[in-house]
Amino acid sequence: MLESPAEWDNDHKFRIDNIRMFVSDEYNEYAMEVFEWSTFGSILSLPGFQVVQGLPVVMIYTRDEVDQKFTAIEDNKFVIN
Repeated sequence: MLESPAEWDNDHKFRIDNIRMFVSDEYNEYAMEVFEWSTFGSILSLPGFQVVQGLPVVMIYTRDEVDQKFTAIEDNKFVIN
């Protein structure tokens, strides 16, 4: 995601080829994946998309974290274990 690793990303895991991005529904029941080619407008218009304290929330995980923590429940809907 970042060309040069951020101070908090010592292992440089947060590269665009190694991340997946998600937003949660309004009840925090599931997460929906968004993609690097998604426009900001299309993300904001997802059903149940949350803006918390004036900030849009997009969760960014490494691919390994998604494999370990997420379970697909239907098309583009995941629960976080």
